[in-house]
Amino acid sequence: MKIKCNYLSKAMGRAVDIIVAVPSPVYPEILGYTGKAEYAPENQYPVLYFLGGIGNDCNAVFDYTRAQLFAEEYNIAVVAISGENKFYADVTEEKFSEFLEEELPSLVSGYFPISKRPEDTYIAGLSMGGYGALLHFFRCPDKYRAVGCFSGAVGKFDYAETEKGQEYNIYHLVDKRLKERAKLGDIYVSCGKEDFILDCSLKLKQYCEDRKVKFSWNEVGGYGHEWRFWDEQLEQFIKWLPRTDFYKNKRRKV
Repeated sequence: MKIKCNYLSKAMGRAVDIIVAVPSPVYPEILGYTGKAEYAPENQYPVLYFLGGIGNDCNAVFDYTRAQLFAEEYNIAVVAISGENKFYADVTEEKFSEFLEEELPSLVSGYFPISKRPEDTYIAGLSMGGYGALLHFFRCPDKYRAVGCFSGAVGKFDYAETEKGQEYNIYHLVDKRLKERAKLGDIYVSCGKEDFILDCSLKLKQYCEDRKVKFSWNEVGGYGHEWRFWDEQLEQFIKWLPRTDFYKNKRRKV
C-alpha cells in the first residue's frame, strides 16, 4: 500500500507532501484467502525514512526505485519526503531538523501501524539525501538504529564548510559524537566506482577508519551517479539492516 499525504507542517511552516509505503496484503496472499481478507497487521512495522537527492521530490524515490516492492517484500514501512534542494538542513525558516526528527515520526506513527521505537527506526538517502541521512543520524544518534548513505554528497553543501555551519559538517559531528562517547548505530556507506563524487565517499571512509568508527563499505563497479545503483543499494541496505522487530526474517513473496 502506497499513500501520498499532504498536511500542514508546523515545523516547515507550510503544507508538505510525504509518501508512505506500508506492507499490505499482496496478490499471492489474496489468492490463498479462504475467508474474509484481514488488513490489520500482526504488529507495528519498522520504518525507513528515505531521502532523495537534488532535483527530487518525494515522488522520485518511488518512481525510480522499487521502494514499494521492498516495503511489501521485507515487511518495512518506507517514508519519503521532499528535500527542496536544501540538503535537509535548517538554512531557511523551514526547520528540517524538527520536521524529520520530531514531527514526521509523530505523524506516521500516529496515523499508520508504524513503530516509533528507535531500535525500529532507520534513515537512508542518496546523493544530497545521503548527506541528509548522515546529518540527522549524527545529530540524533539516539533516534536511529542505522543509517545508509548512497553516493552521499558529503562536503558538497557549502554552508557546512563555514565556521557558522559546523553543526552541518559531517566530520565535525562525527568528532563531536565520539568526544561525547555517544552510542552510534550501524553505518552503511556505498558508491559507484564511476561516480563523479566517489571522492566524497572515499574521504568519509578514510575519516571514519582513522577514528575507528565502525561502518560497512560497499564500492561497486559499473555504476555512476544513477538510479539503477540507488535502487540496488536500497534493497542491499534493507537486507543488511540489523533488525530486531517482530517481522525480522519474515520475507514475503510479492
